[in-house]
Amino acid sequence: MVAIEQTRRQKVLASAYDEWVARPFASPNGPDIIVLSKDELAHGLFDCDEVLKKPEGEVYEITAATLNVRAAPGTASSIVGTLTTGAQVRAVVHNESWLRIVEGAYADRFIASAWAVPLP
Repeated sequence: MVAIEQTRRQKVLASAYDEWVARPFASPNGPDIIVLSKDELAHGLFDCDEVLKKPEGEVYEITAATLNVRAAPGTASSIVGTLTTGAQVRAVVHNESWLRIVEGAYADRFIASAWAVPLP
């Protein structure tokens, strides 16, 4: 573990394989997102305002002019909405053909992966 920030009010430790993040006390430069391990959360080895689960999935950008958002993976599933070119969604891979949207108005809905590219 490596100390990544230390102030009079906090000492936050992080490892390379953490699954959680914390928003530490605001600093003069604004709040930073700090990664914490489960052990640090369990043992209270930090001092912060708020602890949040690290976001699931990646951000994808839609490349189709209009992309159907479906209730389930598959073209036979009902269409619950549409996304247009340039729209961005946070999603996880469901299978080789479909992504499951994980946040926003279409959370737990599906889009065809052929029409979405992950952003760096």
